[in-house]
Amino acid sequence: MKRQQNLSAPLPISMKHSQYKDGTRDYLPYYDYGIKDSVELGDLLAVLTSDNREDKIQMNDGSFENFMPAQKLKLSINADQIIATKTVDIVNKDKIATQLEWNFKKKHLFKSELAMLDIIATNNWKRPIYFSVGVSEDTYIGLEKYLYQEGFAYRLLPLKPES
Repeated sequence: MKRQQNLSAPLPISMKHSQYKDGTRDYLPYYDYGIKDSVELGDLLAVLTSDNREDKIQMNDGSFENFMPAQKLKLSINADQIIATKTVDIVNKDKIATQLEWNFKKKHLFKSELAMLDIIATNNWKRPIYFSVGVSEDTYIGLEKYLYQEGFAYRLLPLKPES
């Protein structure tokens, strides 16, 4: 997915192959690190993909592994970028949120979810991001209030959640 395929551009995944290869970061447990505020997604990814021992916790077998230190996440939004990429029409500029804020409810993070967070953080709204309608709700990683149905898919949009 990181390479161009025919006319499709590669996906915006910032991780190097060594950070997600088989057997690496397959499962990252949640460990309550005492963080009360929402963590910026880019900052969280830096910790989740870090090879520094200080960014890991010691497991029962003595090994050190990356972990999920927070469940409250956020992604800051630049409204001008949203308009420039035509993610949202300019007439709806006032509906654009200043940030997406959500709770990752699971007690662990799988590699597929790590890749999804990477795409969301790196994409910068240049390409639409869709989730399938027919999958388990935990696939949406807590972003449900920012998902809008388009046919048989949910599109991630940076709009203020409707009450």
